[in-house]
Amino acid sequence: TISSYQNESVIIKPLHSQVSGLRVFNFKNQKYIILNGLIIDGSNMDYDVVQIESSSNHIRITNSEIKEDNGGGNCINIDGHYNEVLNSSIHNCGTESKEHGVYVSGTHNVLNNNIIHDVASYGIHNNNEHGGGEVASYNTYSRNTIYNVGLNNPGNAAGIIINSWNYNNVFNNVIYGTPSGGGIRFRRTK
Repeated sequence: TISSYQNESVIIKPLHSQVSGLRVFNFKNQKYIILNGLIIDGSNMDYDVVQIESSSNHIRITNSEIKEDNGGGNCINIDGHYNEVLNSSIHNCGTESKEHGVYVSGTHNVLNNNIIHDVASYGIHNNNEHGGGEVASYNTYSRNTIYNVGLNNPGNAAGIIINSWNYNNVFNNVIYGTPSGGGIRFRRTK
């Protein structure tokens, strides 16, 4: 567990990507890790702020702030399985039309009670593009507040898009401030 102490602020902000790499956190072949009460700032990075690769599982991010993905990725990219993002603020994500607040291509992941805002494209994008060829399924997206998304993709973006709808649960989310008026979009993929 990596956690802040009581009410103190812990900011994790690498100096520059040439020193620190592409991401602030990149979980590969790791299990049972908790990030709690952190401010994770990716403003000096070249890609996602947090990456959970398909070989990782049971990673929990809770009571944290994930922000400032300015380098061409997503604030959080989850290819792994059985991970959770809970009670967190996710914002200022991406600068291009294919960069999202949270991109999920794994299975059995939970995003609950988060605030996601000021995102270049989708707030949450559930897709099959990554994740070792598996279908992004059995994910749960609940009680999230999502607004000001689609800033660089105004004609297409929604708060949540489910490109793979095999057993994904989406409920009790509040979505507003999308330029295309789209709250939740379901789209079947091959």
